[in-house]
Amino acid sequence: MIAYLLLVGVSLSVVPGAVSSCCMPHQFQTYMDVMTSGSPKEKRFKQMMVSYDAKSLKVASIYLTQPEGNEVNIIQDFATGKSYNWNRDFCRVYQSGPFYNICIPAKAKLVQKTFMGVSPNIINLDTYMMSQNNYTLFYRVGLHCTHVEIGGFSSKIPQPDGQLLFLFYNTTLRIKDPSVFIPPKMCFKNVTKIGRKLCFQPNHINNFLGDPNPCFP
Repeated sequence: MIAYLLLVGVSLSVVPGAVSSCCMPHQFQTYMDVMTSGSPKEKRFKQMMVSYDAKSLKVASIYLTQPEGNEVNIIQDFATGKSYNWNRDFCRVYQSGPFYNICIPAKAKLVQKTFMGVSPNIINLDTYMMSQNNYTLFYRVGLHCTHVEIGGFSSKIPQPDGQLLFLFYNTTLRIKDPSVFIPPKMCFKNVTKIGRKLCFQPNHINNFLGDPNPCFP
C-alpha cells in the first residue's frame, strides 16, 4: 500500500453543489497504481508512469510492469498529430485527435473537504463526485488540483464489470525526463500506420489509462 494511504484523513465538512473548475497543472509526471475489474472472477492491477506536458502538447503513458497481456505503451504527440502505440512485438502509428487539458468534469460536484498528514505536513484534499452511466465517480485532489485518487463504482449487486481505482503518488509538477516523449526506434520502421483518428476525449480517466482505441469498435 502506498504511503499516503497510511496517513490519517479527517473529514472537515460536506459541501454539495459546488461546480468544479479544477484542472491539472500544465506539466506533471506521476506514478499510478491502477486497479480495475473485468468480470466477477477477474481483477487487474497495473503500475504506470504518466507524463503530461500541455506546453509541448504531449502525453506519455508508460507501463512499469508488463503483465501477461503485454500492455500497450502510448505516446501522444499532438504537436505533430501522431500517436505511437507499442509493446514488445509491434508499433502502430495513429493520427492523434485534438488536445484537451485534463480537468475534472464540470458536472462533478465538490462534496467533501478533508486533510491528511501530521502537522506541519498537512495536505488539504477536495473530493468531487458525479454520476455517469449507472456509475458513481469520485475524484480526490490536493494542491493545484493534483490527483490523489480516482474511483468508479456501481450500486448494483452483484457489481458489474468496470469497477476502477487509480492511486497517484510521487507526483512532480515538471517533466523530469523529457525522453519519455520519444518513441522507441521500432516505431520508425516496420510500423502499421492507421489513418483513423485517435479519439482523445476530455474524459481524463481514459486519458490516464492511455486507451489506444477509445472510440473504435
